[in-house]
Amino acid sequence: MTTVDARTAGLPGQGARVRPALFIDAGVGHFRFQGLDERGQALFDVTLPSNSNLVQLAADYRLRERFGSGPDAAIFITGKLATLVKAALGGGKTILPAAAAWMAGRERRAQVSIRADRCGVFSSSATISDKNQGIPLPVALATTLKSEILKACRKLPSGFDQVCLGGRVFHWRFARDCAEDYLRGLGVREVLHDPDNDGALEDMRGLVAELGVTGLAQPDARLLRQPVQDVYPAFAGLKARYAADQRFLRQPDLVMPPSIISVLPDRPLHLALDVGSTMDKASSSQFGIGLKYGGI
Repeated sequence: MTTVDARTAGLPGQGARVRPALFIDAGVGHFRFQGLDERGQALFDVTLPSNSNLVQLAADYRLRERFGSGPDAAIFITGKLATLVKAALGGGKTILPAAAAWMAGRERRAQVSIRADRCGVFSSSATISDKNQGIPLPVALATTLKSEILKACRKLPSGFDQVCLGGRVFHWRFARDCAEDYLRGLGVREVLHDPDNDGALEDMRGLVAELGVTGLAQPDARLLRQPVQDVYPAFAGLKARYAADQRFLRQPDLVMPPSIISVLPDRPLHLALDVGSTMDKASSSQFGIGLKYGGI
C-alpha cells in the first residue's frame, strides 16, 4: 500500500480534517488515477487506457461519494487530456504539468537509422512498409521507436544538466537508451526516468498542500471566448465557382482504344497496382507496350 505525507493528501490547514483526494495524470495514451484517504494512504492506484469509459470508472470507484463533485471536488488533474477528464468527471481542478513541479549497446543503437520527421500517425504504416520491403521486423520497429524518441529529444536546447524522461514509452529500455545517447551528446549529465509519471502526481500533491484548493486559480467560463463553428461552402459550389473563373479544369478520363479492348480477352495482360494512403495507381502492359493510368 502506498503511503504519502498526509499534508499532501488533501486540503491544508491548521487543525483541519484532511479530505480524501484524487490525483489524475491524464495522458494521451493512458490515465492514472491515484486516490488517497484522510491519512494519505492509497485507496487505489490504477492505470487505464485513455479510451476507457470514465462514467463507468467513476461509478466503480465511487469517485463522487469519495471526492465530491463540481468545482470544489478534491480532484486534481494534470496531463494533455486534463480538460477532457475534468468535463467527464463533472468537477475538479486542472493543473499545468509545468506548475506541478548506458554505454552497453550504444554502438548497436547508433547503427539503427532514423526516418525524416513526420507526423506520428504515419509511424505504423512506415513500419509496415519497411517490413514489406524485406527489412526485418525488429529493425523496422527499432527504427520507428528511435525516430519518434529523437524527434522529441531534438527539441531540447543545449545547456541543461538534468533531464527527466516521462511517459510510459520509457518503460522500454531501448527507448530510454536512445534518448540518453542523444542527451549525453548535448552535455546532459544526469538523465532520470519516470515512465509512470510518479513525479507529476507527487508534484500535484505538494502544490495542493502548499496553496490549498482556493489558491488554485481556474479559468472563468464567463470570460472565455466562445468557440465559433467554422462553416465551409459545399464542394459542388466551389467546383462551379472555380470552373467559371477558369481556375478548375477536369481532364476527361483516359479511354482505352477500341482496338486494344477487342484483343484483351485473348491476350495475356500484366497489371500492377500501387495502393497508397491518398492515391491508387495502376499500370498495365501487353507485349512490352505499357499503358499507364493514374489517380484511380
